[in-house]
Amino acid sequence: MAQATNSDLKLPIEYPRQQALAIYARRVIEFFTVVVLSFLALMTAALALKLMTQSHSPLILRPTFVVVLGCLTGLVIVLAARQAAPRQVHPVEVQRAFKAEQDRLLETYLSQMTALLHQETLRDLSDDTILHVARAQTLATLQQLDSGWKARALQFLHEAHLIDKDKTIVDLDGADLRRADLERANLRWANLRRADLEGADLEGAALRGADLRGGHLIGANLRWANLERADLEGADLRGASLRWADLDGAIMTAADLSKADLEGANLREADLKGADLEGANLREADLEGADLEGADLRGANVQNARVTSKQLQRAGSLERTTLVDGSVNVAGL
Repeated sequence: MAQATNSDLKLPIEYPRQQALAIYARRVIEFFTVVVLSFLALMTAALALKLMTQSHSPLILRPTFVVVLGCLTGLVIVLAARQAAPRQVHPVEVQRAFKAEQDRLLETYLSQMTALLHQETLRDLSDDTILHVARAQTLATLQQLDSGWKARALQFLHEAHLIDKDKTIVDLDGADLRRADLERANLRWANLRRADLEGADLEGAALRGADLRGGHLIGANLRWANLERADLEGADLRGASLRWADLDGAIMTAADLSKADLEGANLREADLKGADLEGANLREADLEGADLEGADLRGANVQNARVTSKQLQRAGSLERTTLVDGSVNVAGL
């Protein structure tokens, strides 16, 4: 699983509070230093002017005051320039601070959840208060975590059997899993119903039998993922990549697969009733036994796909569809 990074190297939202305070304190100190040195420079200039106008003052003091005045003026200019210049934080420092904060957030969450597990309070489904607390902590933490850390939190929930499809303890409805790095993750039979997985990387992930009903998977990467018998009813998969994914027996009724890439996907016995497949790429897909009743295949490409004319006739629309033989169905149904 790839390490999550703060690619744009900007100061992250969760930048450690101690470092922020240190930067602020340093700027305050520099500001007051400029003020003090400016005052000393003015006093030195005034004194030097007074001595130079007095004929009885020692000659050696005159150049001495000029040198002191020059040094003080130079310091004032340097410090003032530092104050005016935009504060640049070194990329390495940003990355180190970002990683430390992400680790802290995740460790705190895992400690809290582990404590609840050891007390067996989470397993007691009759205690709604504990379940609500666990869900609130989970949603709040996931919202703050970056892609790689989201994946670690989700893997913990799955391994601890807290998001099992048949006995869900922590409900991930609406959970922020956007752009989560879940490549090759094991999420078999997990309850991810209505979770936000927009832009998530699920390439090669094991999602057999997972509940993804109503899930937000816009632009998600599901290439080579195992979604055998997964429930994707009403899921939003617009623009998602499902190349060579295994969707054998998957439920995809009323799913939005417009502009999705399903080239080479295994869709045997898949339930695609009422699915939106407008503009989808189904080249070389295996649709043997798939139910396409009422499916919208306008502008879709099923060239060289394993699908019968009888199946296609059950579709809601075949307007501008590129058929198995490569011809374009201009008239539609």
